[in-house]
Amino acid sequence: MLEGFIIEQKFSFPIDLGFRIGLHSGSVVAGVIGENKYSYDMWGDAVNTASRMESHGEAGKIHVTEEFIHAVGAENFLPLRFIRRGEMEIKGKGMMKTYFLEQSHNL
Repeated sequence: MLEGFIIEQKFSFPIDLGFRIGLHSGSVVAGVIGENKYSYDMWGDAVNTASRMESHGEAGKIHVTEEFIHAVGAENFLPLRFIRRGEMEIKGKGMMKTYFLEQSHNL
């Protein structure tokens, strides 16, 4: 997602977009809501925590929780590299160990 998104410059001024992505793992509730206009949405603590990772992240980076790394067994995936960001105060969660996820260039 970070590598493949390109905006055609068909505007009178240059546009520079930077994406922030946040990942966490856990239980969610999901469903379709609406009567006239339908929307699919997800709710739960895992969604809120992923949102906090996104909002506390940096443009062009994927910010993940330590729980995400352990839940998916990601520390065993060779093409991935986790850069320790350190402990952060996360609203509603307290202090959390967080990391930036990067693709390893040693493939």
